[in-house]
Amino acid sequence: MPTLHDTLWNQTVDELRYRLKFLAPASKATKKADFIDRIKAELSGPGLAMAMDQLDETSRLAVIEAVHNPGLFHDAPRFSAKYGRDAVFFTVPEKPGFSSRYQTPQNSTRLNLFFYYDGPSRSRVVPSDLAAALRPLVPAPAAVTVPCIPEPVATEDRWVRHTEGEALSELGAMLRLAATGKLGFGGKTGMPSKNSLAAIETALTSGDWFPPERVHIPNPQPWDQEIGPIKPVGWTRMLYAAGLVSIGGSKSLLTPQGRKAVAKPAGEVIAAIWRKWIANRDYDEFNRIDVIKGQSVKGSLTARAPRRSAVLEALGKCPTGEWIPFDGFSRYMRAAGILFEVSNDPWKLYIADREYGALGYDGFGGWDVLQNRYLMCFLMEHAATLGLVDIAYGIPDHARPVDNWGMDDYLWLSRYDGLEAFRINPLGEHVLSGGNTAFHPTRPAAQVRLTVLGNRTIRVASGSLSPTERLQLETWAQPEGDDAFRLDDSRALDAVESGQDPDGFTKFLEERDDQPLPETTLAFLIQARENGDAVRQSGGAILFECRDARTADLISRSKDLEKLCLRAGETTLAVREEDLGMFRRQVRLLGLGIKC
Repeated sequence: MPTLHDTLWNQTVDELRYRLKFLAPASKATKKADFIDRIKAELSGPGLAMAMDQLDETSRLAVIEAVHNPGLFHDAPRFSAKYGRDAVFFTVPEKPGFSSRYQTPQNSTRLNLFFYYDGPSRSRVVPSDLAAALRPLVPAPAAVTVPCIPEPVATEDRWVRHTEGEALSELGAMLRLAATGKLGFGGKTGMPSKNSLAAIETALTSGDWFPPERVHIPNPQPWDQEIGPIKPVGWTRMLYAAGLVSIGGSKSLLTPQGRKAVAKPAGEVIAAIWRKWIANRDYDEFNRIDVIKGQSVKGSLTARAPRRSAVLEALGKCPTGEWIPFDGFSRYMRAAGILFEVSNDPWKLYIADREYGALGYDGFGGWDVLQNRYLMCFLMEHAATLGLVDIAYGIPDHARPVDNWGMDDYLWLSRYDGLEAFRINPLGEHVLSGGNTAFHPTRPAAQVRLTVLGNRTIRVASGSLSPTERLQLETWAQPEGDDAFRLDDSRALDAVESGQDPDGFTKFLEERDDQPLPETTLAFLIQARENGDAVRQSGGAILFECRDARTADLISRSKDLEKLCLRAGETTLAVREEDLGMFRRQVRLLGLGIKC
């Protein structure tokens, strides 16, 4: 690192003269060596402390940060994020690309006594010996902390959603929809199909984040900007990425893992979904910022893993149960050096027009435009949908104005622009810590009362069914009007086959009926369990077609082959996949060949 002496020799006489004026206005120095000696003398001993005392608060903080920085340089973005203001080196703000008259010696501030521009690194650096002398005179920089605020108050223009209970309830609803073929989606995009979207929205405990009239604008005009679904997209993508749901033909199916998940505690399943989502490479949260075009161009976006890793690191620093302003969280990440890139080449991204709206222009594709939108989508569409964070938000219209070319036709850059604050709840603490904290879900008291009759009929006695409760009933019973259901054999078999637990449904009924359940209802559910488990899939098999019945007899009755195959017709043999190797060897010992 350069010393003060070496650094001063690299300055012009003009630059030295104006620096010296801050230290000794009446100096008679005329030669470069005289200027250098005088400045060095003034910045040593008691004079150094006096020079520090004459700095304004912001300039003093800039020096403190730099001398405790291993590189001894002024990190302008982190400084601005940490303190909410910029250090001023020239009385007229610096404007990159403009005339150098803005950075002339005449306009320099007292801060330039301590910082010197280093051309190769394009940074302002404190000389090494000067930094060593300053370090004992100044305290260590204040630690960067996550800012917290009081709990936001819900108003007509702001929603505050406590998401943990919603997600725990909605998970079961989403799995039931998938089991009944109603969670259709595009395998490549992960977007719910039009036919399934209405079913998903109906099953959401408290609806999507925004009112239906803003999610879907009736008869939209070309100038309307529809928010569109958020939670349905989050649920669909994450369930698919977690391997719990797949597509069979045009309908959704629960995978074997999905059927197992139905019987597991919801908190455990949500933790597994989150782990799978963080690791998945199929979907990119930033794709949902669809006003920004050019994302499909090769190399336009960075890898998902480093982005998610940075966000998780920052969330790990957030206190549980405290409301955190989104803007403060974003500044904390920059101030703490927890950084990530959305694009390494913003010139490939654009708004409205590939040339005029390119985000590569200076000031267009910075953190506030790209990283903030990614963070908001990550929190609202994924973390909040899974119930890990509570959120406070408003309508996105003009919530975060963006002064980019092409934005005149848009109300917002992302549908998440209204996010104001979030809070990590107990479920979020459990999941984000990797299960290192205990989680005990609180089950809200049921608001609806049911009457379960001995003739298999279930009636609503008082209150109203939530979407999740109605879906639970319809899984086992056939609707008979708005407030009556009849237990149905076929639906019960479908439920058990898809992994639904009759004991869970029994508990559901008991919590909502003040009377003991009728014996006929209990017997129905016991029978459903027994019949649903009557036949189990035990593995795959391969069918072999023999040339004639005599050959099939020869193979199937052979002492070494009779346990390896079964007759599946006059000339057809079925062989388990795990027995294929042995079957082939034994058939060859009979002098027969198998043609694939």
